[in-house]
Amino acid sequence: MLLNAPDPGKAPRGFTLIEVIVAVTIAAILVSMIAVRLSSTRDKQVSLFVDQLGDMLMMYALRTENSPVPIAISMDRNYMTVGLVKRVPGEIEGSESEWVYDPMIAPVPIPEFMEPESIEFFSDGDWADVSEWPLSSMPGETRSTIEIQVSHDNRVISLRLPPHGLTAAVQDSAIMNSQVVPREPEDLDTTGQWQSDWWQDG
Repeated sequence: MLLNAPDPGKAPRGFTLIEVIVAVTIAAILVSMIAVRLSSTRDKQVSLFVDQLGDMLMMYALRTENSPVPIAISMDRNYMTVGLVKRVPGEIEGSESEWVYDPMIAPVPIPEFMEPESIEFFSDGDWADVSEWPLSSMPGETRSTIEIQVSHDNRVISLRLPPHGLTAAVQDSAIMNSQVVPREPEDLDTTGQWQSDWWQDG
């Protein structure tokens, strides 16, 4: 059987410059579509996380009003959760009391793409490390102003629970920035608006 030997004078065909440009352009479009979808999904997860923190703060307010034991906000870095804990006596008689998760309120899971450092806690304006020591409120005492700040990309969301409030006020930088519309100066003489009804009625 005779095999045709390759022609040494004929080089193998490669990709043309146009084909490479088309391939790179398509790949860039696909990557941008995936990035937009991923960013949108993460924004929704952050919004859900903030809503859950708001519910947790409401339960914190209710529990501090009615619980006979101290209630606190705590972060567990090992399990990546934020939740309510309460102070209970030690299991052994004479031992120190300890903080345990409130069984009536499920901890809020932190989204896996977020770092614990992106969630900050403040008590009356002072920063608090709730992963080291819970942010507590003692029964019968005036509750401090609690604030939680959640940061993701260029978005900062603040939840603020006043001492006598039951729900937290929420400020979202993404919403605030989208509502700000810069006003352009306008020459009323040039546009003729100085003759408008509102001007004459004034």
